[in-house]
Amino acid sequence: MKRFMEFDLPGTDAPTADTEEVIEFKLAGQIFQCRPEVPAGLLLDLASAGTKSNGSQSATIEALLGFFRGALLEESYARFEAAIRDPKIVVPMSKISDIAGWLAEVYSDDRPTGGNSVSTSGSPSSGVGSTEVPSPGVLMYSRSEPTEPSTTSNGG
Repeated sequence: MKRFMEFDLPGTDAPTADTEEVIEFKLAGQIFQCRPEVPAGLLLDLASAGTKSNGSQSATIEALLGFFRGALLEESYARFEAAIRDPKIVVPMSKISDIAGWLAEVYSDDRPTGGNSVSTSGSPSSGVGSTEVPSPGVLMYSRSEPTEPSTTSNGG
């Protein structure tokens, strides 16, 4: 018996960017606009960087930057990169992790599988002024399949 399932991508009748939901976030008083959708590879790269036990912090940071580069519209990414490097603003790493986690949830249909942001030491991130890189595990997201309610019968 042959098994077949089609996973075709939407064609020309797919919604255009201006008909889809706008994804934005605010950081340091600025509004940043994101693409309505991102390639699955961006999310996979982000999750992969967080699951490699031998991965370095620089690999995790590169995955975060690559994710933002792919998710943000070009103009927004240029402003975002300037903001996170501006010594007058000082955006903590925990805030970058929070934004990436939120975007990953949005792009994977609001189904996080990770927990709260924690530092590499395993303790909760302190927020403002923190220089600790968040635990990459918090960046893991996947789509869950709905489960059927459990029914138990007593022999009947």
